Parts: sequence; C-alpha cells; structure tokens
Amino acid sequence: MKWILYMMLFTTPAANVTNKAEKECLSHSDVKQLATIVKCRPEYEGKHIWSLQSASQLEFSNFQGCVATQNKLIANSNVASTMTLRTWCFCDSDKNECPTDEEAVATIRGIRSCELSPTGQTCEDARKTFNNFVGQSQAPGKGQNSTSIQLYPPPPDIRSRGQQ
Repeated sequence: MKWILYMMLFTTPAANVTNKAEKECLSHSDVKQLATIVKCRPEYEGKHIWSLQSASQLEFSNFQGCVATQNKLIANSNVASTMTLRTWCFCDSDKNECPTDEEAVATIRGIRSCELSPTGQTCEDARKTFNNFVGQSQAPGKGQNSTSIQLYPPPPDIRSRGQQ
C-alpha cells in the first residue's frame, strides 16, 4: 500500500498586488500559518483566471507524510501571487488495505481542525485518531483498493469554522 500526493500547478498572469488584505495574505509562508492561508487564499484566487501548467506526484508510505508534505508545499508557495496548487492524497493497494472514504474524510477533518485550533480537547481527541492512522481500514475486512481525498483547498465547512 502507498499514498500518492498528486499536485496540479496553476498560474495566472502577473499583476500588481495593491490590496492590503491580499498583500498580507501573500506574506504568509510558514506551515504554522496554514490556518490563515486557508482562510485568505481562496478569496485571492477567486479574483484571477488560472491556467494549468503542470501536474506531478510523489509517493509516501503513510498518510501523515502525504499531508505534511502537502502542508509545506501550500505554505511555501503561498507567497507566489502568480501560482497556486491543488493537491490530493490517493491511497493505492491491491489488497483492500486502504481506509474507507469515510475514514479518510474523518482523519483529514481531524488534521485540519488541529491546524485551525492546535490546542484544546477537540484537537487532542482528533490527534489520537490520526496519529494511530497508518493507512489500514479501522474496520477489518472493510478496506478498499483505493481512497482519495482533496487536501487543498480544504472543504468549505472547515474554512468557515476557522473564521469563527
């Protein structure tokens, strides 16, 4: 079983960034600022026309590695006003070892909730779940041959919870 981080790189024509909020958004480049990036970047991207430039993939042995690398890519590329990424993690197994779609969604929601609010009981409970998540279905005999989940941008309900 392996996890594949699939990335699509999009570009937009160069333009002057003069809006104060956009400048502030584009100044964030640290993984610790990911929650802020997740809140401000979609608004910035919505004002531009994007063209697909390339697609690439990386392989990982576990889900956490896929998510950690995705986080670094998103944070490090945020300062570029003319490019953006879309990423997915795919599990691939020919032995029904991949988690169910529901397990993958629950795990990523836990990871994202901790990114938005790293302290508190909710994050601690989520961390216990995804730290033990090694890729196999938690329900024996109910695994799948493949699982996919889009990691960036996060689902709208995760973004809106971060704004509260």
